[in-house]
Amino acid sequence: MGCSDTQPPCYDAKATIKAGNLSGHNMNAKESAQHLINQLPEQASWSDIMYELYVKQKIEAGLRAVEEGRTIPHDQVKARILARQQKTS
Repeated sequence: MGCSDTQPPCYDAKATIKAGNLSGHNMNAKESAQHLINQLPEQASWSDIMYELYVKQKIEAGLRAVEEGRTIPHDQVKARILARQQKTS
């Protein structure tokens, strides 16, 4: 599937993970964004670029949350979901 404005974003997880801090490099945000964009195919649309940057930002935020201990154990999440389902039934 090619990248275009009329189709869903062209997401390449490998390009996203290789770019910037996710690959272990210590780049600032501008360098990381430039690196990520350089990994995309030439036909990448603005939507593709924005999507890749968004995904990368969210992944890095999640990794920071894990490093800072801001996570919820699986069993607690499951209990919360089950409790909400019981309230709506």
